[in-house]
Amino acid sequence: MESRDSIGRRRQPDQNRGLRPLFPRLPTTFASRAVRIAMTRPAWNRLDTLTAERAHETRPRALGEVIETLLAHFDTSSAVPPLVSLQSQALTAADWQAWQIQKERALLPASQIH
Repeated sequence: MESRDSIGRRRQPDQNRGLRPLFPRLPTTFASRAVRIAMTRPAWNRLDTLTAERAHETRPRALGEVIETLLAHFDTSSAVPPLVSLQSQALTAADWQAWQIQKERALLPASQIH
């Protein structure tokens, strides 16, 4: 008995495990990536709750559906607030004008496209 798994490895006659895939095969329209993300604990709790509400075979696919839903909402939202970096949160009240000028300069190229 010589059989091979999906990537060509040979199975020994006495081998009963080790060659089966750990996750179901993805459709051809999907891609899988490992991503490292840093967020606050409340944001992670909310993301975990949204992921747990999805009924999928794997957690990565459920998480992907949550992110795809958020991206779809982001794409259709016309009033997207500007992202505030951690660096800008550390500014003092005296620096708010400098931050405002920097933010408006960053938005200028986007407004000139229209």
